Amino acid sequence: MNIIPLSQDKTPRVGNWRQDQYHESHTAMAKTDGSEMYGVLTGEANGIIVFDYDTKKEGENVGKVVDVDGTVYDLPKLLNIYGEDAYIVKTRSGGFHAYCVLDDRVKQWRNRAGIHGYLDIRAEGGYVVGGNSPGYEVVNGDINKLTPVPDEMYNLIHGLQREKRRNTSRGRAMKGGEQGNKVLVNILTNEGFSNVAFRWSTSPYNFDCDQIGGECPLCHKTHDNNKFFVYEGNPGELFVKNHSERCEAKLLASYDAVKLLFERDVCRINDSLIYPCEGDGEKAILRSKKDLVERYAEWFYKDEKDETKSFIYQWLVDIRKRQFTHMDYIPKDCPKDVYNLWSGYAVEDIDPKLGKQGEITPFLDLLEALTCGETEYALNYLTLLFKNPEIKPRTCLIFYGSEGTGKGRFTETLRVLMGNTVFFETNNAAEDIFGQFASAYDRTKLVVSNESESKTNFKNLSRFKSLITDETGLKVNRKYQNPYGITNLAGTIITTNEKVAVYLGQNDRRFVVYKTNPKYSNDQEFFKMYMDWLKCESNQRALYDFLISRDIQRVDWVRDRPLTSAYLDMRNSCLPQIVKWLEYFVVEDFKYRSHPDRSGTYAFKSAYLRQLYADYATGETRVTDASFGRMMKKMIEEHRIPDDCLRKDRNERGIVWFLNRELLFRWLRVMRFTDHEGELPAARQSDIAFQYDADM
Repeated sequence: MNIIPLSQDKTPRVGNWRQDQYHESHTAMAKTDGSEMYGVLTGEANGIIVFDYDTKKEGENVGKVVDVDGTVYDLPKLLNIYGEDAYIVKTRSGGFHAYCVLDDRVKQWRNRAGIHGYLDIRAEGGYVVGGNSPGYEVVNGDINKLTPVPDEMYNLIHGLQREKRRNTSRGRAMKGGEQGNKVLVNILTNEGFSNVAFRWSTSPYNFDCDQIGGECPLCHKTHDNNKFFVYEGNPGELFVKNHSERCEAKLLASYDAVKLLFERDVCRINDSLIYPCEGDGEKAILRSKKDLVERYAEWFYKDEKDETKSFIYQWLVDIRKRQFTHMDYIPKDCPKDVYNLWSGYAVEDIDPKLGKQGEITPFLDLLEALTCGETEYALNYLTLLFKNPEIKPRTCLIFYGSEGTGKGRFTETLRVLMGNTVFFETNNAAEDIFGQFASAYDRTKLVVSNESESKTNFKNLSRFKSLITDETGLKVNRKYQNPYGITNLAGTIITTNEKVAVYLGQNDRRFVVYKTNPKYSNDQEFFKMYMDWLKCESNQRALYDFLISRDIQRVDWVRDRPLTSAYLDMRNSCLPQIVKWLEYFVVEDFKYRSHPDRSGTYAFKSAYLRQLYADYATGETRVTDASFGRMMKKMIEEHRIPDDCLRKDRNERGIVWFLNRELLFRWLRVMRFTDHEGELPAARQSDIAFQYDADM
């Protein structure tokens, strides 16, 4: 048995413990260095899989293993499931580890935590604390005589492990289910079975046939009352066998059998000649024909003459291959001829019953701090993401503040609820969002740009606006692959330490800016509690249920944006220099050459104002009368400054500007271009002399 030494907190005391070449030395170390705690490797390392039953940490059932329906899993219950000979270890928390043989049916299973709130799976690349460690007790069976995974547990876990991305309710026309069984029935009929029927939804791999209780077509023996079943071996291998240990499994190697497995994960997109492959990761990998051939070069089948042939080349010329007109990203009502790249949210796989046991207070507390109490729009935005994934958010949330305030925990929460397939996070916007081969918005529901830099965002402003707002027209250009178009449904969140992360124009309709409250700044106790809260699936489901229950039908996503002080500061920092100077001149340094008329309007020669502006804008190149006039005209037109506030005229002495200070100040206040409150400082008569000076 391959084991590893553990610390008292159950963490490995050695590195590289997953690598085969270290198993022998780690096992020797665990046996000889005085380690009391040790871990038993799961998966291929020992040929075992372990079902880990966790106890409740709070509530009326604390210390017990209880599922969402209230069923208690004690030792008698587990023996009823796993059999009287099952090897079971009681953990120091009161839970259980049920060990089983890693047979061919479950070799492809992955480690998974929090199933229905009480069960973890320890498979390939995992470990569990050994039964003779302090606080642990072997309560049944022999580790050297492990039992198979019982049907009840296989049926419970199999769907979660293999069918998560194959939800046909979202429009993906997958081979499998009833259609796949028809193909499989024909294959089994060719192997000598008759009247084959897959009758049991609880045991989808078992099948009924005339040969039950009679001569087995595989080994020509008789297996009394034992059912036959099909299972997968290595990639591309499909076997049939009787449950009797005396029966020898047979490889179903025909072209149709291999095709059945292959087309569960692969198809062709005709308009772009791209081949989506689902079997190699959480997110479908889009391959070129060349890459597809290389990926499946080791897949073979047997022809009618029992000769071994390459599968992939035969499939490529198969006119009945699985194929679609094009592909797209469609969360609801996907047409049958479209390959749907939408994979759903991870949190949707959590039992809704579990959500009733969860709480959402830690998240709401963090969001309140991140928004300085202005949470309504942010909550509406998150509701739109989860409740209506088919609708693209056309605004962007910006969280500005120092490190350690919780911005990362907030986005991590969204990643956990969404899952890695629809969530994209980057610290390199220049490459991942704006680069030639950028992939951030490809098959994504939320893009998070961390530590976003103004230099990059300003440079790519037009592109960024388009990605935030436009749903159609997204062209994805990946290396060594044909470009393809896809619907852009992604929302955008920016986290930054910069006060001005993006350019906000006067007519901005895309951005919402929050300055984070330092309430939880570097509060290690709060964030430890928060991350423990986030790990609990009941809390994840509770937050999801809360968000999708909110009513957002009447939200106007542009008009309802909160004009926070952070937003105004960022927008005003982006104002043209001429507007900033006008605010400074009116509010802080108002100097006149001649007294106002009865309406309070002052008259200024253009050369005088031009000189004042040149003194203010010291970083600009030389300001001429003509360039100053153009800037003033543009400012008046773009910001719609009323004539009674500021207007231009011309007389025999040249261009004259008429400015009503009080009215212009009120306009600045209405536009929120100034934060000055109260009375204006007294106007002063200028003592500046100009070569063009003359009384007006």
